[in-house]
Parts: sequence; C-alpha cells; structure tokens
Amino acid sequence: MLTNGKVIGADVIVSAIGVTPATHWLPPELPRASDGGLLVDGRLCCLTGAPALHGPADGAVDADAHGAADADELSGRATVPFGSVFAAGDCCTIPEEFLGPHFFQMRLWTQARIMGIYAAHCMLGKEEEFGSSFGLELFTHATRFFGLKVVLLGLYNGQRLDKEPSEDIQIYIRQLDGDGNRGDGPSFVRVLLLRGRMQGCVLIGDTGYEEVFEHLILDGLDLSRYGPELLDPEIELEDFFD
Repeated sequence: MLTNGKVIGADVIVSAIGVTPATHWLPPELPRASDGGLLVDGRLCCLTGAPALHGPADGAVDADAHGAADADELSGRATVPFGSVFAAGDCCTIPEEFLGPHFFQMRLWTQARIMGIYAAHCMLGKEEEFGSSFGLELFTHATRFFGLKVVLLGLYNGQRLDKEPSEDIQIYIRQLDGDGNRGDGPSFVRVLLLRGRMQGCVLIGDTGYEEVFEHLILDGLDLSRYGPELLDPEIELEDFFD
C-alpha cells in the first residue's frame, strides 16, 4: 500500500531491512559512530580521541552507556589509531574524510570481503605493495536479479551529493528491449553526472559499459559536450575513451 492509499499487487516483494552493527560486546574505549559501528581510519584501524595510546583511565573517548560516541565528538581532536585493533565489514564505520570521492559505505558482503582483505594487508604493512586500498576509492557492487546482471558503480544514486545544486546534476537513462543492432538482451543504463563529470551509474543486463564507465568516473573527464548521446547504443564508447 502506498502513502496515498493505493494498493499495488506484486508477484514478488524484495525487502532490504538494513544492517545494525553488533558491537555492544566490545570495550567502550573503542569509539562508535552514531550508527553503532566502530569508528576506523583510512587503514581500518580503530580510532580513539585520546592524544596518546592509553587505557580507559588515561583519557579514552567519552562514551554513553552503550559505548557510543558520535563522529562529530572526535572532530578537532588529534585522533590516533587505537593500538592494533582493526575492524572491517558490517561492524565498522569509516568517516567520510577517509573515503575516496566516489565511495560510500553500504553494509554488503562484497564490501565486507574487500575490507577484510584490506585490513589484513594493513596489519602486515603491505597495503601499498598490494594496492588493496583501491577497493575504497570507487563503490562497486555486482549481483544478479532475475537472471540479469546488475552493476552499481560510484555514487549511482546521488549519495554524498545532497549539498550540490540540483541544476548541476544531470541524469541520463537508456533502456533497450534487446532487439537492437548489438544483438544483446534487454538492458537498462542510468548515469549520473555532476557538472559534466560522471559520478556513478546503474547497469542492468549485458551493457558492456562496466570498464569504460569505471574509468570515466575515476578519471573525472568532462563529458558535457556529449549530453544524452553518451548512451547512444550505436556509439562504441571504448573507441573514444580507451
């Protein structure tokens, strides 16, 4: 039922109820974000607001009865890694200041896997050698629904862009029924641009755009002159931007 009272029938309903970090059993000296996740830095090492590595009696972050501390409470302080405690996946929260411009945290198994690998490399001091921090530069999620490939890249739904003027954001959409000259099945493409630079996209079906759009997002090329023609199925984008 919609808010206007209209009832719409459906054969299948998919409900995403979200994830709540279960960190209540951990020491309160490990500061929490407002969502309950352990606050970590760019290396997934737990943060503390103390000026040095001390125990709880020597100046740990103030916490409420549940060990929660808002990220704003830590701003302006000289935060330092909390010893050798690392956190990855659903239990942690990465403040925006440590994220790449096209990444946001969503508690998905794909992110948990990437973060677990990155945390292990950071523990060994090998993150630069393996380049595993790249996983936190661009939001990427790939799955399948009803037999169709679904790929989400970057700020595909305008995440983190809520303060940008609406007139600076362009959205282009293309939907094909699968009868085009490319001989592909049905597909859907939606791209989001900020002042002419691609920030994210939704790709459903075999679009063939995954790699080229990934590069366009990361390279920050100005695509203003192309407009909606950017999604013309007769144009091989790889020839322009390879």
